[in-house]
Amino acid sequence: MAKLIAFWYNFGIVKVLTAMSGGVDSAVAALLLKEQGYTPVGVTAKMWQGADVQDVKDAATVCEKLGIEHHVVDLCAAFHQLVISRFVQEYDYGRTPNPCVDCNKYIKFGVLAGYMEQFGCEKFATGHYARVGERNGQKVLLRAKDLAKDQSYVLYGITVDFLPKLLLPLGEYTKEEIRRKAMAAGIEVAHKSDSQDICFVPNGDYMHVLQQEGLRHSHVGNFELSDGRKIGKHQGMACYTIGQRKGLGIAWEHPLYVISKNAGTNAVILGKDEELFTDKLICKDVNFLVPCGKEFVCSAKIRYKATTAECKVNCNGERCFVTFKEKQRAITAGQSVVFYNNDLVLGGGIIE
Repeated sequence: MAKLIAFWYNFGIVKVLTAMSGGVDSAVAALLLKEQGYTPVGVTAKMWQGADVQDVKDAATVCEKLGIEHHVVDLCAAFHQLVISRFVQEYDYGRTPNPCVDCNKYIKFGVLAGYMEQFGCEKFATGHYARVGERNGQKVLLRAKDLAKDQSYVLYGITVDFLPKLLLPLGEYTKEEIRRKAMAAGIEVAHKSDSQDICFVPNGDYMHVLQQEGLRHSHVGNFELSDGRKIGKHQGMACYTIGQRKGLGIAWEHPLYVISKNAGTNAVILGKDEELFTDKLICKDVNFLVPCGKEFVCSAKIRYKATTAECKVNCNGERCFVTFKEKQRAITAGQSVVFYNNDLVLGGGIIE
């Protein structure tokens, strides 16, 4: 049987649904899959109304260059329900969400992966910088070789059952190597710039999107100190993020920072920088990719750009209680905490 499977791979019979965004990363992911003997099937998902049509054209051009199929699927309704609506709801609750985590969990590795059978694919691939490896005979998620580009943080929501179907061709490469490979292959998007914004907020004006989508807590409320004193008016709770100092419009005897938000009273709580530091958090909606037990020691990231920090994790039912060895700054409700053992992704959850 093993020889037969190897035969299929070598002759490109194994088809791989390859998520094609129109950028250089997904383009080279498809190229690498071809070089490895797979048959990639390029699929571009339209996820929100007003999405850049040029991205679809670029993906189609890449697929034509590589001589592979290209399909476009409309996932706007699912994306709005599972990502945009959740994004707005989290801000209404006074939290700061990471929509990329939801998009990967519910859309790319959920709805889009559901098209595998329709297109005759046995595997699923994306252009994320992370790796799928094997430990003790089980497929596991690993950080990318290039830690500066590692995107495993936004992939922790993948289910254990899906890992055997997943291919992440870019995990062993740096971004510079990917661009050089694209140039060598004559791929037109080799120099295309990376997206810097949330995809459905292309101009960075997330408040416009929130208000357009019916945000409730967008009205004026009180700035309060942690002792309850009211010291001014804010312009809408969603306008502020934990750790923010600039743009508060309040002169005080010492610098003030946003340390928390209270959706129930529409208050933004301000305090000193040292009040932003804590060594504890609680997370919910936890997804583990490897068995960890009820209590374990690991390292964790509290946001995408954070460095990992040592911690102890105690799990009780649907929640985990995390205690860090050193205090962390601006732990933010709505963001994800992701657990690691060196390069192995253990799992993660939403900070509560």
